Amino acid sequence: MGGMAIPMPKIFTIFTTLSMASLALPGMSVAKSAQFPLHVWLPDAMEGPTPISALIHAATMVAAGIFLVARLFPLFVVLPKIMNAIAFIGIITVILGATLAIAQKDIKKNLAYSTMSQLGYMMLALGMGSYRGALFHLITHAYSKALLFLGSGSIIHSMEALVGYSPAKSQNMVFMGGLTKHWVHSLFAVFHPLPVFGLRMRFLMIVGCIHQFLQ
Repeated sequence: MGGMAIPMPKIFTIFTTLSMASLALPGMSVAKSAQFPLHVWLPDAMEGPTPISALIHAATMVAAGIFLVARLFPLFVVLPKIMNAIAFIGIITVILGATLAIAQKDIKKNLAYSTMSQLGYMMLALGMGSYRGALFHLITHAYSKALLFLGSGSIIHSMEALVGYSPAKSQNMVFMGGLTKHWVHSLFAVFHPLPVFGLRMRFLMIVGCIHQFLQ
């Protein structure tokens, strides 16, 4: 038995390593998914072609941080302080992203901050314990935001014939008049009536939060 004992300094080293790892994993997810305060890179990454933005910034790259937290959810769920920190970062990102999106005139930066806000919803759901709600929103957001990016690219391409090849003008929503009549389906999705997936996502988030609170 004496040969199986672990020296005390080695125990402290193992504990310190595990503690640093438990802090580093959420930190990497925060940076990868453009969460506050490591969100500043996402709007600047919108300079690429619109199809690339639709692929990378809607479905793949920014979703990696959310998927990492979801994949390691059994590890984080036993650490209440980590879960609270994830939820706190998520709710700040939701509010900050939505506020910055409203203030944007560039259509692609508007979508970038909207993506940031929706990723905050996913992080908030994970922090509250709603594993299913976060992953469901991750999938539905990938489809809807990719469609929005591709639609914005079509609008920008059409604007170039009117205002010239200038991102300052062709991507400026101030010059994009006459689109109101095409917003009926968009408004239908924003307010989340029963047939739309947004209501189900919020329902799963609330159920997960209640379940986590009652445990």
